[in-house]
Amino acid sequence: PLTRLETPPTFRGFDRGVRGAGTRNYVVIMGTTSRTAAFARIVAQRLESLPKVGGFDGVVAVAHTEGGSTEAPNNKDLLLRTLAGFAVHPNVGALMCVDYGSEAVSNAALQQYLRDEDYAIDAVPHRFLSLAGGFDMHLAEAEAQARSWAEQLQQQSRVELPVSHLKLALQCGGSDAFSGVSGNPLAAWAARELIRSGGAANLAETD
Repeated sequence: PLTRLETPPTFRGFDRGVRGAGTRNYVVIMGTTSRTAAFARIVAQRLESLPKVGGFDGVVAVAHTEGGSTEAPNNKDLLLRTLAGFAVHPNVGALMCVDYGSEAVSNAALQQYLRDEDYAIDAVPHRFLSLAGGFDMHLAEAEAQARSWAEQLQQQSRVELPVSHLKLALQCGGSDAFSGVSGNPLAAWAARELIRSGGAANLAETD
């Protein structure tokens, strides 16, 4: 048991309302399946030079290796839940989901899951893009949309928010001789201070 701090600290972040509080403000290009992972990475790479000014922190790709087949994978529900979590994460300022439309885990399936499970997708500026035709044409289309969102995010500002809004995820980053000397104690201290301030910390890795 920990004693709550009488005067919890604050941090400068983004109030996302029902989505929580973010520490970053990203435009996210998410490959809904493995087939569009490269597309997402290319768009993000092409926009690395966008100025990170105001409330804009950059364009990032979310890419993975699942769901590219026309047959439903065994982990379909877990995959959809994970993608849905990324979609409404409070560090996301705007979101583009990309598929080909023929995969078992498609944009349509993700949209249906978001609606059925009451994820706050309408609280995120978003677009679902299906690739059909010229690859370069769609790259230009996605890049233009991301640039437009970036301009909007640049106009946003961080505000003072209570640390109680924060949730910390802890996972092993690769054990070495110093994990028990410095890494783990430091992570534990940060988690304890966050909890004392009304926040939360999750240790998500088990033996």
